[in-house]
Amino acid sequence: MTEDGRPTARIVPVAGRTPTPVMARLVESGKARLAVRPGYRPRTRPGDGGDRLSKALAVLRDEEMW
Repeated sequence: MTEDGRPTARIVPVAGRTPTPVMARLVESGKARLAVRPGYRPRTRPGDGGDRLSKALAVLRDEEMW
């Protein structure tokens, strides 16, 4: 890639590169812990059928100046 005729980036193949296991690295460093109950999802309160978040976001978007 070039910008104003000067090279700015080089695109090269990724063959031979192994992905970094991010979660394993975080656990090893002590910055994260593995889940005790993987897949567990706490119960949520029943909704009232309204979609207040979408309405609030729509109002905020309408107020933005483009």
